[in-house]
Amino acid sequence: MDTAAAFRAYRRSPSVALRNRLVEHYAEFAAMLAAIALRKFPSSIWREEIEQAALIGLLQAVERFDPDRGVLFETFAAWRVRGAIGDELRSVDHLKRGARHDDVEHELEAPKSLEEFEATDRVSALGAEDLELGRLPLLEELDQALAQLPERERMVVVLHKLEGFKMAQLAELLGVTESRVSQLYTKALQRLRAAYARAA
Repeated sequence: MDTAAAFRAYRRSPSVALRNRLVEHYAEFAAMLAAIALRKFPSSIWREEIEQAALIGLLQAVERFDPDRGVLFETFAAWRVRGAIGDELRSVDHLKRGARHDDVEHELEAPKSLEEFEATDRVSALGAEDLELGRLPLLEELDQALAQLPERERMVVVLHKLEGFKMAQLAELLGVTESRVSQLYTKALQRLRAAYARAA
């Protein structure tokens, strides 16, 4: 699926069918974010509630994403999904406030506005040390290069480097070994280096 073209088509002429195709395409990504969040919650929270909140966040992300703003969809979607899960956490009546609740809310805390989200320094998270470029890539360079990666490689890079998830977590969620996740990450970095070399 050419997601860039699909998002532009959706922006020009929103349709339920195209929206649902994009949601289905990124459903695994939202499920991974929900599964990671579920590990931090007390058992009193139902799995279905959090998974549904993640899908709501993904749906909102698809509906509001603008591919011309220079933001990678996965980073935008992760922001919306975390926000939706945080909203669900605050709305659960049977979860009593306490230290654990506060810790979870803090971990799920996301920028409150699109402008605040776009101001976060995502570029420095994937910098010269990883790519061996000798410089930080521009935001536009980073987003364009990440968009060209195969889906699972892109998910690993975004979730591990830009969202801070551990390789072991990703291995369990993807149903592969940690060494396989490491291979995906290494291949992704090789592709990114090649992309930057071509653009230099």
